[in-house]
Amino acid sequence: MPKPTGPTNPELAKLIAELRAKKTPFHSQLAKHLAKPRRQKKGVTLFKINKAASDNDSVFVPGKVLSSGSATKKINVYALGYSSSAKEKIEKAGGKALMLKEALGKETKGRIVV
Repeated sequence: MPKPTGPTNPELAKLIAELRAKKTPFHSQLAKHLAKPRRQKKGVTLFKINKAASDNDSVFVPGKVLSSGSATKKINVYALGYSSSAKEKIEKAGGKALMLKEALGKETKGRIVV
């Protein structure tokens, strides 16, 4: 059985280390999801985000946001990546599409959507 190596992307490994250093349950849970292998990370659709969040809510996605569905609520979405049309839809609804590493200094509360 091959030895698990963890994420090979140095930026992602640094982000996981910074999240674990915060030692809060929220940050630990987010780091746990980010440390999963790529084949276990699923893309999260706007439909799922829209269903899980309320207006002016912050949502954390440990993966990529896909554009299936529509964004009808003004939400801040922090994710590792976005499809181009998903980013457009979030911003058109009045929300913000931000990278996950930008959340380290700002947000500490929100929902993790997997």
